[in-house]
Amino acid sequence: MAKNFPVNSTSVTTPAVDRLIRVLRRAKIAEAILKGGVFNCRKTSGTSLWSAHARGDALDIFPVKADDIERIREAVITHCTKPTLANFGRPVKGIIFVVGRKTQWIRGQGKSPYPGISHDSHVHAAGSFSSPVKPPCAS
Repeated sequence: MAKNFPVNSTSVTTPAVDRLIRVLRRAKIAEAILKGGVFNCRKTSGTSLWSAHARGDALDIFPVKADDIERIREAVITHCTKPTLANFGRPVKGIIFVVGRKTQWIRGQGKSPYPGISHDSHVHAAGSFSSPVKPPCAS
């Protein structure tokens, strides 16, 4: 039975991220998810670019057990690319980037090694990449 894991967001959330949360809560993988986090008005670590979190366009998914990171990453990719029961036969199209541990998936390019800081504590799913454009939260 899936669970309604909590998601922290203090402001905006994009439609794609909202839909991903709903799909994951219906999916079998929900049992492996401790919590999620969306909005955080910050720049991407080690850069001058604004994080997708600053636009509410990214979801960090924290596992119950660290061993589940790869399984959660693969479930997110599956729900974004294939018809499933949890997504009601309609893949989540607005998510374009998923990273967990040292593996990334980019829509249209597939999986490859992630060159950034390893995501060992969570899976990051985003509808956009970091941007130099100042988000409304930074005003």
